[in-house]
Amino acid sequence: MVNGVRSKTRLAVIQDVKGNVFNSIGADKEIDEWDGVGYTSPYQSRMESASLGHSHNVSVKKTFITPVHDYYAEELKWASNEITNHLIRSSQGSEVDLLKIYKKMHSEPFDQDITYWWNGEAEGYILIKGVLGKNLYAKDGFTYWRYDSIKSLGNNAYVIKKTEVDSKGNALSASVQEQVHIESIYDIYSALNGVNSMSLVDGNLKFSESIHDLIYNIVVYAGEIDSQGGSTLTQ
Repeated sequence: MVNGVRSKTRLAVIQDVKGNVFNSIGADKEIDEWDGVGYTSPYQSRMESASLGHSHNVSVKKTFITPVHDYYAEELKWASNEITNHLIRSSQGSEVDLLKIYKKMHSEPFDQDITYWWNGEAEGYILIKGVLGKNLYAKDGFTYWRYDSIKSLGNNAYVIKKTEVDSKGNALSASVQEQVHIESIYDIYSALNGVNSMSLVDGNLKFSESIHDLIYNIVVYAGEIDSQGGSTLTQ
């Protein structure tokens, strides 16, 4: 990796979405709404933002490539949009289902224990609030959950500890444990009900991108071992 950006990345090519777009001359024929936009991994987006010196993640960026030939140069430019939870939820049932694209991007299997950290030691346990700096919540039907920790059992098996809460984040019962199998980034996202990830904002639970911030931290810290020839977690 160079400044947080890998030398290779996965690319999904999709058909442009057509739509009737109003313009100044009244044309109503099909026009490319997206104009060459591409969707990027939320974790690549965070790495790119960090490499550019931003203090926060910038979800929409412009990519420039300038191929130089013997007698001329050309410039290619396109917009890249991060796949956010908001976009994933709003695209359900549409022609471009972003959950399917997200899954395809992040389903490459790895054998790395996700509780490994940059020093190569297996902690065996992730306290989610300690990594994220705040609690992680998700909505499942009419039920709200707070995800507390992830414990490694070895061989890609983990136990997730979670607590049922109300819409204001107050615990309603004792914590429960659920065993899951994780061998890809998508598995982490799925095990923590990432599509419906929520955060506590002004005293109420609201949909958020917190799950991506958590996975980003897992990818970055566990992925550091890659330079030592160990981890394949950074996809």
